[in-house]
Amino acid sequence: MKKDEDKNLEELFFFSQLLQECSALELLKQILIFSHHAVVITDANQLNGYRIIYANPVFCRQTGYELAELVGNSPSILQGSDSNWPVIHRITPELRDKGYFHGSSVNYRKDGSKYAVEWSISEIRNELGDVSHYISFQRDLTQLHRMSDKIKKTNEVFKDFYLNMLHGKKAEAQPDLLELIKDNAKMYSGNIRQDDIPTSPTDRYFETSDQELGAFGRKVIKKAESAAFFWESNPIDEARVKTIIRALKAVENEIARIDLVGVTTRRLAAIADKLKEVANSVFFCRELNDGALIIDEVANSLRQEFNPSEFPIEVLLAFYKECAHWINDVFVQREAENIFLGETHVIAAGNQLLALLRHK
Repeated sequence: MKKDEDKNLEELFFFSQLLQECSALELLKQILIFSHHAVVITDANQLNGYRIIYANPVFCRQTGYELAELVGNSPSILQGSDSNWPVIHRITPELRDKGYFHGSSVNYRKDGSKYAVEWSISEIRNELGDVSHYISFQRDLTQLHRMSDKIKKTNEVFKDFYLNMLHGKKAEAQPDLLELIKDNAKMYSGNIRQDDIPTSPTDRYFETSDQELGAFGRKVIKKAESAAFFWESNPIDEARVKTIIRALKAVENEIARIDLVGVTTRRLAAIADKLKEVANSVFFCRELNDGALIIDEVANSLRQEFNPSEFPIEVLLAFYKECAHWINDVFVQREAENIFLGETHVIAAGNQLLALLRHK
């Protein structure tokens, strides 16, 4: 507590030095008018929807509204059907509890066009310590989205080229290259949440709507597809199917050994190797990329050092069972009514396991 008080005093001292050379009003005006970010200030009245008091020129250009059109209105005039409502509904509770909020959504300009935006909101307190206003700094993510789309298209083309080279026997398998392709795919897979990715606004995958996990990771609503329909296009050769089955059987055997002798780094590494084989084979079935990528991410995480007594073996077993059921229904029996249902279960179990592994 004393450390925080000392830091606050230090900041106040340097701020007071700054105000000796420039008035507070002039300083505020310079920050707002010449900021490269869109800035909007609202009152603190939730019942009135936090009415806009001021918006800087960047904000006006970004939204298409004149300042006079914005003042007195709620920022909700920028929201619409594709806005990220789960995130928007968190704003008031978090401002009340923490005094600040960071999130991303889809906004609507005056002409009705949409744009992805991230914003940071902070409270402003008066001399009595009461919250009087909120200030928000916003950034248009349109260019970031365009860049992510280009990355996705390029990676998918490269992936197809790599597979064609292997099928044509024109090149040997390149494990490092395949890992790179999968890592790139994880950037735009809406079902892979990598907690070890930096959480700064420019480094994260921004959540922009309830159907998107960000500029790179976007949820795709997959239409139900039967295994029979899936196999009409012969998406994977029988040799790869046999590789998948053998690898999963090896995982089952290693888990059984762990039940007998306990968790060891060697056993986990062996499981990781076999899960990699499964992921690498399923990955080239475009429809099932997300399932392959979550299996691959689990394999990567199993290569960490763990305290044997704290390793969540029951959760690993549950993940394996979901994988085995899915593979059996789609690749062995080929009777699944919806190949994506099992994939969804694998992803859920995988994310649960990853959450535990990353916090050990």
